[in-house]
Amino acid sequence: MMSTTKTTNSPMKKSEQHGKKPSAQRGNQVHGKRDIPALCEGVLEGMAEGLSTVKACAAVGIAFSTFLDRCAADQAFAERYARAREVLLERHADEIIDLADQARMGEITTTKADGGIEVKQADMVERSRLQIESRKWLLARLMPKKYGDRQKVEHEGGVSLTVITGVPE
Repeated sequence: MMSTTKTTNSPMKKSEQHGKKPSAQRGNQVHGKRDIPALCEGVLEGMAEGLSTVKACAAVGIAFSTFLDRCAADQAFAERYARAREVLLERHADEIIDLADQARMGEITTTKADGGIEVKQADMVERSRLQIESRKWLLARLMPKKYGDRQKVEHEGGVSLTVITGVPE
């Protein structure tokens, strides 16, 4: 039995829904050269809209390596980038609830052994589960103090101490 799945309800990022681009992409020429600091600011804006760093770099037209060079060269900017990453991860944490609550209807098409095709309308639970588990895994790895698995170590029993001095009794 072979089956294929199509999802008919695919949520879009806010920037895709409204056709917006981070402001740094809207024309940043300084004396015929690209304004790298402004483009890097656009990357931070894209991250605030929910884009990954790589996708935000692509959206504003800057190489990821150039963005990282800017972070290495400017400590204050690197700190703002670190904060933007934390905010982006918190956004992913918030999305987990939305994904769990959202129904995604789609079609499940199954080809039967006799050659017949069966099409059913169903909630795309597997897709939502994958998205939730991916975000949970990422949060646990990148923010382990807040979202990592808690490990509790308990000690049972007693401790005995024997003092040996070299003095005869």
